[in-house]
Amino acid sequence: MRDINREAWFLNYVTSIPYYEACAQATEDFADLFNRLLTKHDGHGIGNLDGWVSRYLNHAEEIRRRIEFVRYGDYMPMYGQLSDTNRNFRGLAEQNIYGWRTPAEDRAWNMTLEHMSRLCGVGAQALGNVYWRGKLWGDNQTNCAGRNESFSKGASDALDFWQAHGLIPVPEQYPKYEVDYSLSCKTGEICPRNGVWVPQQVLNEGLEHLHLEFVQQGRLMHPLFRFHLEKYLPEYARVFAEMDGVPVSEKDYVEDAVSVPEEAVWHPLVLVSDPISKPMQRGRIVAKQPCPRTGYWWTLAREDSRRRFSQGEVMPDFAGSRYGATIWYWDEDQKDQ
Repeated sequence: MRDINREAWFLNYVTSIPYYEACAQATEDFADLFNRLLTKHDGHGIGNLDGWVSRYLNHAEEIRRRIEFVRYGDYMPMYGQLSDTNRNFRGLAEQNIYGWRTPAEDRAWNMTLEHMSRLCGVGAQALGNVYWRGKLWGDNQTNCAGRNESFSKGASDALDFWQAHGLIPVPEQYPKYEVDYSLSCKTGEICPRNGVWVPQQVLNEGLEHLHLEFVQQGRLMHPLFRFHLEKYLPEYARVFAEMDGVPVSEKDYVEDAVSVPEEAVWHPLVLVSDPISKPMQRGRIVAKQPCPRTGYWWTLAREDSRRRFSQGEVMPDFAGSRYGATIWYWDEDQKDQ
């Protein structure tokens, strides 16, 4: 069941400075792993791989630089940078990125890349409606229909998914928020305050098929996107069915949210109690440090290194490895093998 407090916490969390710092660290971790693998395999100079290491280090630096804009209330530079970092893999995929590493190293590289991309992607998605949606609503020459670029099915759907994948923490207790009725802003008006806002329709009808939004002060308040779910047949499913000579079945259809914008009066949500949170543990730890999380970990410093550690257990070091310093990584697959 969707809950305003839970969704407001999520939107505040993924637009917070600690979250952006985690995005920068994950990007730097990916560049570091990439560079260590190149060193181990004498891969420096292959294609433009060194250039891609530098590019992701630059992405990490730029995310940190844009945190300073966030401190002053401007989120738009961060939106652009997180979007660029998340999408940059399209160019990287065209390089010679496979074939010179072992299968285990390929898996490590892919997992680290995916973690970085997911963090940056969710951060950008939370800001997705801030830049254009209010402007498009006020532009009579532009059709805003279906242009919800944030969490199209509401934040709960995204929160459930990313908590299940270990990307977002699960607080022991979500904080409580109250509606500040003393302040309101209508779609198309200039937003007077940074933060999570709730439309009057949600207060009247509940969250089903509606949503909260993070909005930036000084930008035009965007419309509410009322959504409904529709099933459609993707083109690839139709083509595969024709190639295989198999009739299209119900399982081939995909459910998607179709958004229809409408005008709304929005109110800010104000935090009235602090969350009791379980801290997120980084999926990377240097040897000789205590294990931050019970489970399976692995390192590239030794073959077949995957093993289970208990929280607090000191992570071993393998001196002399060509890979360099021993870095242990959390295994996303926690099944016994």
